[in-house]
Amino acid sequence: MIKYLDAFLDGIKNTAKANKENKSAGAEAKDLATEDNKRALIEDLGEIEEAYKKSPYKTYDGAKIANLQELEYDAPTDEEILRAAEEIYGKAKEESSAKLKSTASEKISGLENSKTRASETADASAAKIAEAAEKAKTDAENQALKRGIGRSSIILEELNGIDNSALKATGEVYGDLQKEIASIDDKIYALQDDLGAALDKLDVDTATKINNKVKELKAEREEKLMAVTKYNNDIKANTAKAMTNAAKAGADIAEENSDEYITQNSEKIKRLYSYYYDFGDDAIEEIEKDKDFITSHVGLSGYNYLRNTLFK
Repeated sequence: MIKYLDAFLDGIKNTAKANKENKSAGAEAKDLATEDNKRALIEDLGEIEEAYKKSPYKTYDGAKIANLQELEYDAPTDEEILRAAEEIYGKAKEESSAKLKSTASEKISGLENSKTRASETADASAAKIAEAAEKAKTDAENQALKRGIGRSSIILEELNGIDNSALKATGEVYGDLQKEIASIDDKIYALQDDLGAALDKLDVDTATKINNKVKELKAEREEKLMAVTKYNNDIKANTAKAMTNAAKAGADIAEENSDEYITQNSEKIKRLYSYYYDFGDDAIEEIEKDKDFITSHVGLSGYNYLRNTLFK
């Protein structure tokens, strides 16, 4: 029987004696072994193992060797780095794009309104020309009637002249309107071209920034990997040297013989004993069912000790 089990045998048996004074075996005790008890057992064993891993030293026959923990670095993948870079500049790009589009939209909207106003002004001018022409024609007809030439070629020629002048003036109004609308349309097209160029430039600039950020993040990753690797290699080298010196001094440096490992397994045995004791007369049956589970935590020798010595 390995030495750590014998070292704690008396303490475990005292625990058993105290338990027997506080509860009966059999069905009542078995009822206490619930799923919650098993979860609590697993958590406790995990805490014991974690405490062992974090113990500051490993002691071999009195020789203390620092138990330095190696660093862990979960290096980001290339895909993760790219996503990180895109997140950094993606939002800024969206905001800049929205601002460019909004500014252009406001200007274009203003120009479209100018076209509407220009058309309304032209229509109003044309209406005034038509109104003035009608008044002029009415006045001419009235004068012709007074002069007794209401249906003469003279008055007809005068009326045609008024219509022709009105048509010419109206044509000039709408001609000017078309020129003004064409000028405004040119400004709108220019704004649209400028917006497209600005958005294209934003795409290129953002892509450049993302690419540079990816290079920066990859360089940081490489630097951290090298630092972690060097630190861990130094730990391994220093530990190996210390272990070699301890072995030369006569210490048995097998991990299972360290004081801390012995303490860990002893605490596990105590916790396992406490759990299976609650099964009363069915304890051995439950232990045998959980052989793989027990062995995974205290090894086959620990299982045999629990099964054949503590619950014999």
